[in-house]
Amino acid sequence: MANFCIECGRELSPDWNVCPDCGTKVFKVPAKVSYSQSDPSMAQKYPPPLSIKQEKTTIEIVNQYIWILSLIAGIMGLLAILAPAGVYQYTYFGMVVESWNMWMFGYNVLYDYSAGYLTFWTDMPVPYSLSIITTIIIVITSIMIIGFSIRLKNKEVKSSGLILGAGIILIITAVAYIIVFHIYTSSFSGYSIWTLMFPGFGLIGQFISGVLIIIGYIVAKRYNF
Repeated sequence: MANFCIECGRELSPDWNVCPDCGTKVFKVPAKVSYSQSDPSMAQKYPPPLSIKQEKTTIEIVNQYIWILSLIAGIMGLLAILAPAGVYQYTYFGMVVESWNMWMFGYNVLYDYSAGYLTFWTDMPVPYSLSIITTIIIVITSIMIIGFSIRLKNKEVKSSGLILGAGIILIITAVAYIIVFHIYTSSFSGYSIWTLMFPGFGLIGQFISGVLIIIGYIVAKRYNF
């Protein structure tokens, strides 16, 4: 009689100790076991197959939850584009007197919590084009990562170089944003904008997302998923 994995339903070979698809450990019971009333010790040593409770192995746990890393990375990538890419604050006696938040398409400048304005880069083609391109790349890549994580959860796909490439793209996009703004501002003003501002979550979030993808890929490959 054929044996099947209780987790994923794959037909198992008699000499397999672990299911090759989901990593569930295969428990075996000797084919010829007599549960004699005159020898209760044998019944204790070889309990009926239906009473055997399988314990989850490390491989099974990894295969079951590894998709969560990709899902978190995709959602974080989308949320990060709503956060400032660069932040500058000037405080006086613990109060924020001046705050500059560099968004994807301009600056949100605030003074004394009472007056502020938003400047868009529509008249500056380099930063404006950079903002549009990086935003499109991040949105497409993050949506692709979320879709991949759902398919990974449903065991429709396995971790591949495609998801690894998506994580690397997020990191490269953030690095390119920093470098281009550095070159652009240095060429016009003589100093880099990053000497005044430090990267905000709009950029840091992309780094974190990319790192989560890379970690998930390495772990998945470690356990052959």
